[in-house]
Amino acid sequence: MIEFLEQQSVDLIVVAANSLRAIDLKRSLEDIAAELKNREAPIDDDDPKGKNYSQRKEAFVIWGSTEVPKLFSLSHNSQRILMKNTQQMLKQAISLARYEQDPLAEILNLWSPITAENQALALNLDPMQKLINQSKLADGLEEVNIQVVNDIGIDINLIVDHDHLHSLLPFVSGLGPRKAKDLISKIKSLGRKIWTRAEIFK
Repeated sequence: MIEFLEQQSVDLIVVAANSLRAIDLKRSLEDIAAELKNREAPIDDDDPKGKNYSQRKEAFVIWGSTEVPKLFSLSHNSQRILMKNTQQMLKQAISLARYEQDPLAEILNLWSPITAENQALALNLDPMQKLINQSKLADGLEEVNIQVVNDIGIDINLIVDHDHLHSLLPFVSGLGPRKAKDLISKIKSLGRKIWTRAEIFK
């Protein structure tokens, strides 16, 4: 584990709070992270046995909520984004890590325009939400999604490079699922990054 953390230069380790055994796992990982931090790291990678050493950065170990990852692992989008034969537990782990990096994008990966497939409707937002007509709830959530995505903004180049971030683009005002998909394919066909808004219009 220490070798893996060193090779990947890990900053954050997220433990799913899904069982009592997770407490022991988190403690073990905290001990490993502390041991790694106390090791000295060579400043010059070409000379690992050199005299210049510095203290390694700390890898933080935190608890992660499993609500969104569990819903994602059951969603149709998980089959589209990940390989079809990916195990459900692995899907949850991937989603948990992505949720810590970008919660909005991962929540929107639960979204589907088809109400029966829309895992976002299963998020525990209010005790009374099951009494609401699901189509009306979907309409209300869609409005909120559009507002939040447009308030925060998007990085179009990052979205084009990563399939799991494509879920953000349909909620940009003036787009939608079809236009967003078309825009991504056109930008990919350029073979380079977009630097100005004028390029998008062209």
